[in-house]
Amino acid sequence: MQKRILSFILCAVLICGLFPTTATAMGSQAEYTGVCTHGSHEGYIELTSEYLATHNDRLSSGKYYLSGDLNYSGSYYLDVAPNANVELCLNGHTLTFSNQYLLVLDDASLLLENGKVKLESSANKVIWGYNSEAVEIRNCDIDGNGTATYLVFINGDTGAQEVKITDSKLHNICDSSYAAVSMFGENPLGSLDISRTDIYDLAGASNGIYLDCATAKISNCTLDGGGIVNSLAHISEVSNVSITKNGIGLELQKAQITSLERQLRPSIQKRLKEAQELSDLKDENMALEYELNRQKDLMARLMQRVEAALTFLEEKLPEQFRPYVQRARAHILPEQKQEHRRDRGMSMGGMER
Repeated sequence: MQKRILSFILCAVLICGLFPTTATAMGSQAEYTGVCTHGSHEGYIELTSEYLATHNDRLSSGKYYLSGDLNYSGSYYLDVAPNANVELCLNGHTLTFSNQYLLVLDDASLLLENGKVKLESSANKVIWGYNSEAVEIRNCDIDGNGTATYLVFINGDTGAQEVKITDSKLHNICDSSYAAVSMFGENPLGSLDISRTDIYDLAGASNGIYLDCATAKISNCTLDGGGIVNSLAHISEVSNVSITKNGIGLELQKAQITSLERQLRPSIQKRLKEAQELSDLKDENMALEYELNRQKDLMARLMQRVEAALTFLEEKLPEQFRPYVQRARAHILPEQKQEHRRDRGMSMGGMER
């Protein structure tokens, strides 16, 4: 009986990141307060809608703070410029996105602290680091509002990216999500260091953390409803990590994580890659649809002007020139000609000749 119980526990450890379920909450380990302790923001730039509108929704190197809640209304994303070094203190307030996200671009670094970032409607990610140098989240509440696919998504083709999350809460992602925190790349990325953080309200198909990075340290964390999926990471330290999955509470230590580490997951990598490709296709389709509608609108206005010009010529030109105008109309506006013919082709009882 003891051997059976031990075997059951070991199997539960190995599969804790595989199967979706709703789990009961475990004790919080996050030390999140959302309170700013700077005392003063002298030397900081106040981040407002007006400031973003005049700076093309882009943050260059510097320190920024919120003096109140901010609803971002830009087109696609609020980005940290390439090579920029940005500190953003939320100052106890909420930065809300509708269907946009916060993007950290090539070789840029971001320190986000002291407040809440919330997604209001559907978007693929909340915070996205693409070939970024470093992303640090400190004393923050990241809320996906049940629609985000990822809360923190780090990817690219460089391996220098570093991610650190402390004293925070990450929660509320959608059913089609794969992980609340994901580091995914063609080559193993830099490092993840996450501590004193709770990850919860994960959808049925989701995991807490997906690791495709060179090194990872996870300590004093609670993952409620999702496990740890490890593909290529070398986990150098795991301590006091509580996971609730399939209704089973597990306290993971380094030896157990090492067992998970050996379970390579090529199918998971494939799914993540397909999800990213699908997201890219959706963005491309949106751009193409916008351009198509714009071209249609331009063409419709052009045809209206051509129609007006032809009508004017028919009214003003002498009788002998009107057949030429009618021929021009037939060539330029063939659809109207066909509709006109169809109208004339109807006879008794609405039957075509």
